[in-house]
Amino acid sequence: LVNIVMWIVGLRFIEISVIEPLGYKEMIELVSKMGWIVLVVFLIFRSWGFYNYKRFGKRSRRMSSPPVTIEHLAEHFQIPVEQVKNMQLQKEIVWNNPGLSEASK
Repeated sequence: LVNIVMWIVGLRFIEISVIEPLGYKEMIELVSKMGWIVLVVFLIFRSWGFYNYKRFGKRSRRMSSPPVTIEHLAEHFQIPVEQVKNMQLQKEIVWNNPGLSEASK
């Protein structure tokens, strides 16, 4: 209900501030010019997208990272492999790192 009232107030404000001073003929010309501008911008973006599609197609040049192994995780966090396996089975892990200060949290 509030949304409908705000739309009515907004449209009335546009009518008072734009249409009444300029007149309906000038308002139609203004909307027509804005429509042409929107159409030109749309065509520019559409052409750009078509060019990119033709130039690059469906090729994917992104390099994916190899899967992380348990050994890599153990080496990175400096913990035993068995502990990594146990942690992967846990639902929730609380990691206490004494090297972190309270200011850096």
